[in-house]
Amino acid sequence: MFFKQFPKLAYKVGDSLITITDIFRRVVPLEKFIVNETFLEQYTIKAGERPEDIAFTLYGDPQYHWILLLINNIIDPYNEWYYTSDQIKAMVNQRYGEAQANATHHWATTARPEICVDYDPAKVASGEIFEVTHLEHEEIENELRQTIKVLHPRYLNDFVAEFKQLIGR
Repeated sequence: MFFKQFPKLAYKVGDSLITITDIFRRVVPLEKFIVNETFLEQYTIKAGERPEDIAFTLYGDPQYHWILLLINNIIDPYNEWYYTSDQIKAMVNQRYGEAQANATHHWATTARPEICVDYDPAKVASGEIFEVTHLEHEEIENELRQTIKVLHPRYLNDFVAEFKQLIGR
C-alpha cells in the first residue's frame, strides 16, 4: 500500500530499461497534521507491540503502519521502535559486548540527568554527578520511544489523500 503511491522511474540496466519504484522519495506531511493536537493523540506502546499491531487496532488495517512511522519521523522501525526488556538486554550485549551491560556508558549531572559530563572524582564524591551504565542508557532511550503520536482515525482518509498528492509531485 505504501510504496504503490511512489512514482516510478526508468532505470537503465545494460541495454534495457526497467521500471523501478523511487523508494528514496520522502514526504513530510503537512504541518497541520503534525502540530495540531486535534489530529493527533498520544499512544503508549505496549511491550512487544509493533507498528502493524497499532495500525490494525486504530485503523482496522495493519498496512497503515507507515502513517505511524511517518508522523513520528521513524525511518528504521527495527532500531527506532520501542523494545521489550529482553530485546534491550540482547541489544546491549550485541552493541557493547557480553557482560558489559553494567560498564560505564557516560556520567550525568544529578541536577539534570540528560546532561552528559566528563568524569570528575570530586563531583562523584559530592554527588553532583553519577555513573550511567550501558543498560541504563539504553533503557532511558527506550523509555523516550514508548510514547508516540498517532493520527486520530477520523482523519485517516484526509491524511492518506494528502500523502498521495505530495508523493506524486
